[in-house]
Amino acid sequence: MTATDAAGNVGNDTAVVTIDTSLPVVSLDDLTTNDTTPALTGAIDDPTATVVVNVDGIDYPATNNGDGTWTLADNTLPALIDGPHTVAVTATDPAGNTATDTATLTIDTVPADLIGAITIPEDLNGDGILNA
Repeated sequence: MTATDAAGNVGNDTAVVTIDTSLPVVSLDDLTTNDTTPALTGAIDDPTATVVVNVDGIDYPATNNGDGTWTLADNTLPALIDGPHTVAVTATDPAGNTATDTATLTIDTVPADLIGAITIPEDLNGDGILNA
């Protein structure tokens, strides 16, 4: 770099500029739970990146644990209704590079139908009644 002032003095200097274009790597897995306000976790390769979790269009700041994992604490989310919910996690490194991963969070609070699962082990005469 060269600069010249009003008196005609010329100065030179050099500088090294590093452009960081490396994206952070962030992930989360599909999850099915009966907890309507579950904790969410995943992996992050940059201990300095900020992590934001978006559930059904609303952003929630998550914690980068600095050990390769991130966490959205239990009970951070409002109570979610049964069914699938779209989840996206975005990591942003100090250089402003961002990466996003998406998954489905399924809330299932309906108990399993046990009546259909009950079988009679030895119904010798086929009438559905066990005889002693």
